[in-house]
Amino acid sequence: MRGTVTLVVLVGAVALLAGQPAAAQQPGKEEQAAMQAMMEAYAKYGAVGAPHKGLARRVGTWKVQARFWMAPGAPPEVSEGKAEASLIMGGRYVMEKFEMSTPDGPFHGLGIVGYDNIKKRYQSIWIDSMSTGVMTAEGTGDQEARAVDYTGQEPDPVSNAYKPYRSVEKQLDENTRRLETFENGPDGKEFKVMELLYTRQ
Repeated sequence: MRGTVTLVVLVGAVALLAGQPAAAQQPGKEEQAAMQAMMEAYAKYGAVGAPHKGLARRVGTWKVQARFWMAPGAPPEVSEGKAEASLIMGGRYVMEKFEMSTPDGPFHGLGIVGYDNIKKRYQSIWIDSMSTGVMTAEGTGDQEARAVDYTGQEPDPVSNAYKPYRSVEKQLDENTRRLETFENGPDGKEFKVMELLYTRQ
């Protein structure tokens, strides 16, 4: 929010200068340097780099094989779905629309992933038709987004609270990627609760 306010102030200052007489538009060298440095900083923060281009590999239509484990050692429940991924905001983010059939009816999800040039971390948000909250996660990975390890918080309606989880994304090849999600079981040990295998269509 603070960055947004700063940007609005900066734009307002530029507009104000543009409306002043020529004699009043001559900032000193220090002011000019500060303004230039600020503009360069914003440009650097908003630049599309290697991580964003790596995430762009996800663009397209995907068939998804989903497996879910309700408890450690339990057999997985298997479903199939599809995903449609596209670039938004000039290539800075990837938006994924996900849908899948379940025993309880259609499931719809929407995710956005990106890379924060200040934090040097990948970030994701997720909403779906089975919840009312927004799941967020941050993670580290290689600069081409071929492998990213996220940690975040997810809702647990049974305990009426949020709990930690971990997800690992791997680009297996240009047409296949895998997402695995892990939680802590009743014994406190981590186990896999979900695996999504994406195959490009």
